[in-house]
Amino acid sequence: YQGQIAPKNLGRAPRFNKLDLHFGQELPLPFVKNGKFEMFADIENLLNLIDSDLGTLRQVAFPYYGTLVNVACQTVTNGVATAVTTPAQRCDRYQYSNRTGTTFAEPVLSTFSPASFWQVRIGARVTF
Repeated sequence: YQGQIAPKNLGRAPRFNKLDLHFGQELPLPFVKNGKFEMFADIENLLNLIDSDLGTLRQVAFPYYGTLVNVACQTVTNGVATAVTTPAQRCDRYQYSNRTGTTFAEPVLSTFSPASFWQVRIGARVTF
C-alpha cells in the first residue's frame, strides 16, 4: 500500500484455537443410599498437548497495536532537511522509516504463555 491509504483492520493476529476435554465416570456407592463416586480428568488446551505449534496464542504485545512505520516531519531549507522539533515549524515533507530506521517490517508477534500452556487435572468426588 505504498503511497496509498491502507484499509482498516489490515493486520490481524494468527488464528487461535483451544480445545478442552473432560472425561468422567460415575459409579454408585454400594452401602450409601443415593451415593455416587465419580472419577474425572480434565485436559485444557488439548491441541497444544498434541503439537506445541497448535493452541498457541500469538499476538502483537500490549496495547495490541504494532508500529508498521514511523513518520517524522522535516523542514527543507536550501535542499537540506532538518527534523521539526516544535509545532510552530512548518512541515515540508514526511520521512518514513520503521523501528530501525532503514527498512519496513511487520510487527513482532509475542506468544502469551498462560493461554498457550496445556494442563491435565485428575480427581475424584463423592456425593451422597
